[in-house]
Amino acid sequence: MERLPKHYSLLSTIAELKKNKLDFLSADPDRVTDNKSTLYLTKLLNLPVSSISIFDDTEWDFNLENPNASANITGSKLKINFSKYKNIPPYVIIELKCMLLSVQLTPEVFINNRKKAKKTNITKLATNTILGHFKSGFRFLDTLFRVLKVKLGNEHIEKIYSSLTQVQAIDYRETAQVHTNTYNDDLRQFFSYLLNPYTSEHIFGENIPAFDPDQFSWKKDIRRKYQTK
Repeated sequence: MERLPKHYSLLSTIAELKKNKLDFLSADPDRVTDNKSTLYLTKLLNLPVSSISIFDDTEWDFNLENPNASANITGSKLKINFSKYKNIPPYVIIELKCMLLSVQLTPEVFINNRKKAKKTNITKLATNTILGHFKSGFRFLDTLFRVLKVKLGNEHIEKIYSSLTQVQAIDYRETAQVHTNTYNDDLRQFFSYLLNPYTSEHIFGENIPAFDPDQFSWKKDIRRKYQTK
């Protein structure tokens, strides 16, 4: 993607998330009392992310940005519907949306950290490819927060969990054992984005607990197909 002035503005706004999240990252919007943080949240939620979608939309549509996409890609593969992932807390969704935009706008930052990255001359990632990675990641995190709600209670999760930095490495490990979707390359790439130093520095403002998904005991693992007896 060609870097345009509006892209720098988007990245600049995303980078402000870490400075404001302590003030407004709460399951109770009534607790947002600081005017500066309220103004920032309003600015963030109204950011244009595509020709027809803004940050706050429950669905982002990138079809108009990809007019030359093949027929088997146009449509749903160039859209992502966040409302499908009902167990993920709303402010975690905000973090993930910021991460998705960052991958789109600065792919070169994330490509070299991808586990599949073998060609050093790759500088771009197709929109449908990125969305495929994130859809897989959203499905996993939806399972993770469903598991946490069963363990800790729905009310506790909604009131306490406002950032992925609060999720522990053991939570990822335990979710892998019950997640019904296959652990495949899409999910591996999502985790590489999540664990990227750029994400910690510019979105979370701190490191998330380190983990290696390749070492988990996955309920379904595509690598088993290639393992010899």
